[in-house]
Amino acid sequence: MTDTLFLTSDEVEGLAAPAEYVDVVRDGYRQRGEDAPALPRQTFRREDPDGKLTNYSAILPETGAMGGYMYTSGFSGPNAWFVTPLFDAESGEPLALIDGASMNPFKTGAAGAVAVDEL
Repeated sequence: MTDTLFLTSDEVEGLAAPAEYVDVVRDGYRQRGEDAPALPRQTFRREDPDGKLTNYSAILPETGAMGGYMYTSGFSGPNAWFVTPLFDAESGEPLALIDGASMNPFKTGAAGAVAVDEL
């Protein structure tokens, strides 16, 4: 068994500045452009109750990490639920499971910032 971290949104909030999100997202896209394995967004739908599970995942060998971003939405609830599972890219061991709610606006904004910079 490993010493996997379980981090809440409150514990993650404020750990990185917006510019740091941009730098990390840019580096991830660069690694992906250099053939780091990744899957495009996958969405699985359920009809009863109405909801969906969405997943993005990648292996970033230079970063030493693999994982993704997963969320559920619908299910007759007012919220979406976000998690980021993180694994060691060498051993496959789980490193962390992070509540992604506080990161969501920053990672989305960072992806847009990288796109604008490249354009």
